[in-house]
Formats: sequence, C-alpha cells, structure tokens
Amino acid sequence: MKLALVSLLAASLAVTAAPDAQAAEAGPKVELLEAGSGDKSPLRLKPTEGDKISVTMVMDMAMSMSMGGQTMPPQTVPSMTFGMDLEVNKVTGDEFTYTMTYTRADLGESETLPPAAVAEMKKMVGGIVGTKGHSTMTTRGFVKDG
Repeated sequence: MKLALVSLLAASLAVTAAPDAQAAEAGPKVELLEAGSGDKSPLRLKPTEGDKISVTMVMDMAMSMSMGGQTMPPQTVPSMTFGMDLEVNKVTGDEFTYTMTYTRADLGESETLPPAAVAEMKKMVGGIVGTKGHSTMTTRGFVKDG
C-alpha cells in the first residue's frame, strides 16, 4: 500500500494546475482483457492521517526547439534528483490532503553543456529545497488540486 501511495504522490508532484473537472470525473478508460480468478475488489489508496514518507524523484529530460522552420538538435538536460517528505494531513471520504517539503535537489553532470551553465542550473535547482506545498488527491489517484 505504501509503495502505491508513494508512486501516486510522487507523480502528482509534477502537477501544477488542477485537471479539467470533466476529465477527472470521467476517469481513465479501462478495458478488461481477462478477469482471472480469485476475489475482486476495487483498487483504492487507503491513507491514514499522520502517515509520513520520504520519496525521491529522478527526472531525465531532453529538449528540442524549432522556430521559423529551423530545428535545433535535441539537448539533454542533466538528470535532476529531488527528495521530498510527505505527510497525510486529512482524510475525508474518498479524498485526502497531504503536504510536502522538498528536502533535496541535485543536478547531475553534463557532457554536452558548458560547466558554467551546469553550475548556474545547480544553483537554480537547489533553490527549491525548503519549498512546501500541498495537494488533494482522490483514493483512486486523481489529483484534485496542488
């Protein structure tokens, strides 16, 4: 259960705006290929107020740009690693709210970017340490706000 909660909470950290309300209500479209055997029950998160966990999120990205018909070659961004402490603050019905605090922010090395650019990026990424936020999520894993 805690692993599923960690995965969903970490994924929700990337959300900066609430999703479209109609899309959230509709939910994902799922097709059952084979029911299998055994008891069935809905897959739901079951957090408890006061649950605490530390998570690490690693982001690997590449960027490319085009302007006026000219395309720049893709540029790999150094790997970013973020550490966060999460705590479930409130559980109400099929929703729960949690707070998070960034505890770590590291930027990997780059073989393609100039060292001065990497040093400046490390300063910017490191500035997130200590930042706090919150999010509300349904027990089905849909982020309602953040």
